[in-house]
Amino acid sequence: MNWSTWMLVLGVLSGVCRSAAGAPIVFVSTSIESGGNVVEVGQTRRLLINADITGANSANDGIFTFDLDLIVSNLLPGQSSGLQILGIERPGVSDALLGGSDGSASASGLDAIHGGYLDDTRGVGGSAVLFSVDVLATTPGENSVTPGPSVDPYGFDFVLYQSQVPGVVYGPGVLVTVVPSSGVVPLPAALIPGLVLGSWVVFVGGRARRRASAS
Repeated sequence: MNWSTWMLVLGVLSGVCRSAAGAPIVFVSTSIESGGNVVEVGQTRRLLINADITGANSANDGIFTFDLDLIVSNLLPGQSSGLQILGIERPGVSDALLGGSDGSASASGLDAIHGGYLDDTRGVGGSAVLFSVDVLATTPGENSVTPGPSVDPYGFDFVLYQSQVPGVVYGPGVLVTVVPSSGVVPLPAALIPGLVLGSWVVFVGGRARRRASAS
């Protein structure tokens, strides 16, 4: 990080240390944006990792930086994950100033996903999305996706703007069940009326031909 970045970091940390307020709590949760937690091989899901602050020192005591790992694992012993990470997004971060990253791939998922914000209200008064992850289902099985703390490179998993370094509670993550592909490709809705009409014409025509043959 450059000199101005270090000055900003030190200024926020100085304010954190001076605060006499009780420590707020950051609750980290994981959800699936849409589609449910059962997914066929070849399908994708978007997972959201959210943070919500309770007991903030003020409305401006939002998240300054976060630093998390994402653990993706198959629950069956000896099995590799049936989910492939396609991409990650960290909305609202200021990477130019705070040097954030989408993390680095590891055997257990992604390590050191980090970033920071110039907006000092993030996570106060409502849940904020820290990052989203798009995953592809590759192999049948049950997979857990769980965020957890990292201290690389910021030194804390969370730093807030005003209060002391917060307590952090991590939720259980989500369970994604991958099932074999059904192999059924749904037809566009616009084609269905035409197919029904065509089937009816074939049916009526067939009956008419059978009657003519019988006579």
